[in-house]
Amino acid sequence: MSKPWVLCIVACACVAVISGGNFGAAIWSTRAINQCDEPNHKFKTVIKLMDINETHDGFYGDVELVEDFTEEYGVRLDISKLVEDEFKQFDVIYDDNLFNFFDKYAHKYVVGCFNAVGINPPALPIPKGNYKINEYVYSKEIMPGLFGTYMIKLYIVKDNLDEGCIEIQIEGEEVEQKTEE
Repeated sequence: MSKPWVLCIVACACVAVISGGNFGAAIWSTRAINQCDEPNHKFKTVIKLMDINETHDGFYGDVELVEDFTEEYGVRLDISKLVEDEFKQFDVIYDDNLFNFFDKYAHKYVVGCFNAVGINPPALPIPKGNYKINEYVYSKEIMPGLFGTYMIKLYIVKDNLDEGCIEIQIEGEEVEQKTEE
């Protein structure tokens, strides 16, 4: 299984993608969350997406930490954009400290994820063990950003080795801007 709050990176991934391209107000939705098909990874997880309503998404899952999670872990996001019915490489974001990445890109979402698995306040190290996320709900926020559909492969990295991976598909839909006449 994977880090219990690796799921929190769904939010981080959404925020990290908002950095160029067709720019304007967009509402961000999570379209899919899946385990990467990489059998050599140490950490694995089962995540199920919940379509709550027009303004909220959510997910639940079971995860197992096979070792304590410490500051030794980093993150790499391989981001692809859907272009002409095919995902094409768009960007790669890397941070050798996952918690620095959380603080920089999605602090409020990460705190919510930690709370959903019963880790309050978020602190390191996170002890190995089994964790259950019963329900984590988050708003489909309207933010300045890109339009389009993106696939993010989020890798948990330690000592330059991929230890776990989750694949997230998000979509930024243009929000109509009201103009005053």
